[in-house]
Amino acid sequence: MKRILDIPARFAHSIPVCLLFMYFGVQPGYPQATTGTILGTVSDSSGSVVPGATVTATHLETSLTRTTVTDGLGRYTLPQMPIGRYTVKSELRGFKTAVSGPFELVVDQKLRSDFVLPSER
Repeated sequence: MKRILDIPARFAHSIPVCLLFMYFGVQPGYPQATTGTILGTVSDSSGSVVPGATVTATHLETSLTRTTVTDGLGRYTLPQMPIGRYTVKSELRGFKTAVSGPFELVVDQKLRSDFVLPSER
């Protein structure tokens, strides 16, 4: 019988071990999430949604701020926020500013902070 590979016997046992290391040892590493999402709805005192309101989240330890504007249904989303303690405020001309928090945002959390903006009158 002809040998396909001419490998010395002392190295022949290493081949299966190397193949196992190549298969199991080279798995992709997935990064750990270190962020969360802050989301919610802004409405007025009658319960109607408030499109166009500015929502700002402030990270209390780093003073990082991120701002967005509510959509036509009064919804907002601030994705990929670093974990930590936040205050969130919502404001729009003709309404009093509303502030909520402080909140603790943890890894992969979807923290909901809804607002009711009272009229300035």
